[in-house]
Parts: sequence; structure tokens; C-alpha cells
Amino acid sequence: MISILQILIILFSIFALSRALLRFKDNEIRFTEFILWSLVWVPLIVITFVPEIISPITGALGIGREVDFLIYGGVTFLFYLVFKLFVKIENLQQDITTLTRKIAIKNEKSNKKRQK
Repeated sequence: MISILQILIILFSIFALSRALLRFKDNEIRFTEFILWSLVWVPLIVITFVPEIISPITGALGIGREVDFLIYGGVTFLFYLVFKLFVKIENLQQDITTLTRKIAIKNEKSNKKRQK
């Protein structure tokens, strides 16, 4: 029998997958990002329906319950996303610094020309 929690997880996963699809159609995310999110939400839906499907994996890893495996995997995935965001933010900061310097140099040159 399916529980209310399973229904909520399935509904949320379908909603999240639909958002990813819409973002892809609107060219807000790349195809690879859409595939990444699909590889998160579709297996979650399948595992919610049939949790025993990951029993061989949890047994091989020495994890007692399937839910524990999902929590470990979820935390690991979140750390990966935080890392990716950190790298993107660092790159954006470098780009902003470079752009700011170029604008400052350009403004300084135009100020010197006006003063002459």
C-alpha cells in the first residue's frame, strides 16, 4: 500500500521534473542540466514506488535501510551542488573584477582626453 508520504514525494518529483522541462523549453537551462535533473527526479519516483529496487545496492554498501541510502545520496548530491555553485560564484566574481577594471581604465582614459 502506498503511503501519504510516498504520494507527496511522487507529486513533488513530478512537479520538479515539469519545472526542469519548462526551463529547458524556455532555454533557461542547457540540455545537460535537464538530463542531470531528470536523473534526479525520475529515479526518485521509481524508488518511491518500488523501494526494494535499491536493496542490492544498499546490501552491497552495508547500509541497513533503503531510506538511509537515499539520505546519504541526497546529502552527497547537495554537497556537489554547493561546490558547483561555489565555483560559479568565484568565476562570476573574477569576471566582475575584470570587467570593473576595464571600465575603470576606459573611463580614466576618456577623462584624460577631456582634460586636454
